[in-house]
Amino acid sequence: STFGFRNTSELLDVVEGRNPEGNLYTRYGLNPTIRALEQKCAALEGGEACLVFSSGIASEAATFLAHCSAGDHIICIGDVYGGTFELLKENLPTLGIETTFMLGRELATLPERIQENTRIVFFETPTNPNLEVLNISEIARIARARHVLTVVDNTFASPINQQPLALGADLVIHSATKYLGGHSDLTGGLVIGGNDLLAPISFWRKNLGQMMAPEVAFLLARSIRTLNVRVQAQNNSALQVASFLQSHRKVLRV
Repeated sequence: STFGFRNTSELLDVVEGRNPEGNLYTRYGLNPTIRALEQKCAALEGGEACLVFSSGIASEAATFLAHCSAGDHIICIGDVYGGTFELLKENLPTLGIETTFMLGRELATLPERIQENTRIVFFETPTNPNLEVLNISEIARIARARHVLTVVDNTFASPINQQPLALGADLVIHSATKYLGGHSDLTGGLVIGGNDLLAPISFWRKNLGQMMAPEVAFLLARSIRTLNVRVQAQNNSALQVASFLQSHRKVLRV
């Protein structure tokens, strides 16, 4: 939880930022196990840096709170995880942050839905639970033209199948509880992107106490070692099931 120092000079070097690699207090993220995991996850998505959280919804909450204030607006495209919907619809409005929900098939209307106070366009792809696939590049292009952040939840695709940052997204979110964790023995979340966008998110993570436990970080690092093998096997199994159903006379559409 906390780390020892040989003298106060060493302590002050970490506290005052002269030794950014020093360890101090786990809630701040200044923990070697946390740091090692964040570096691995950033590399998976091709991002500059990563922040880990106690859950996927914690990573979303910190992201929205860091980049939106009272009077700001979020656009959510497509169906989303129920916890995310509740956060956007019930919790954030109490802080003066409103959300417009739109369907993926309404993408052509996105430019006219962006307001002067819109700060984030958020979506999952594939979506949870209907598995709708959205055009990351097109959404990011529209949002960037209006100086709005594109935040993509990449939980269902995983970095093995899709890397939203390479397609124009500003930030990528994961519920590490699912494919990244893969063993049903941990709960966690990630946000990946540039340091400039992650800095205010880190501030909220620290002060809301949303840090992932080092023991969980150890388990997630273990899981990442087999992520590629697991996802490729899942892809192959899903394709076999889809092929079987597609040729079945009682199945109209796959």
